[in-house]
This record gives sequence, C-alpha cells and structure tokens, in this order.
Amino acid sequence: MIAVAALMLLTPGFLTDALGLMLFVPVLRDVIWRQAVKRIRVRVVRSSRPAPASGPVVELDDSEFASRPNPSSPWRGPARRP
Repeated sequence: MIAVAALMLLTPGFLTDALGLMLFVPVLRDVIWRQAVKRIRVRVVRSSRPAPASGPVVELDDSEFASRPNPSSPWRGPARRP
C-alpha cells in the first residue's frame, strides 16, 4: 500500500496526490485493506498433468534441495566472531 501511495504521489494530478497522501495514514490504509481483502479470492488449481515447460525441468525432492552457504559468495555478509 505504501508503494502504491508513492506511485500515486509521483503521478501528476490533484486526485492522485490526495489518494496517495491518504494511503500514508495507517487508519485509512487499514480500512482500504479490509475492503480489498473482501474482494480478493485465491484459487488453487491442481492438475494431474504437469504444464509444458519452456526450458529444461529439474525435479527435486525435499531431501535433494538444501540451502547451503557459499563461502566464496560476496553476499555472505560480515563474518561472525565467537
């Protein structure tokens, strides 16, 4: 909601600026969110056939997929000291 408010403030016009400023008010944001949730529906469709893939497909079991830190990665963050 805050990202939408920022986009509305960047869009020229009095109405979009007013709506963007209103979305920064937490109470109004909660009211708008409650109204939006009533209209949102999530539908899960499960198919017995896999969808055609545009590239190579790799199927992994839970035991085959694990997130392990890469010591040579520049994104590993600061080293922890004991």
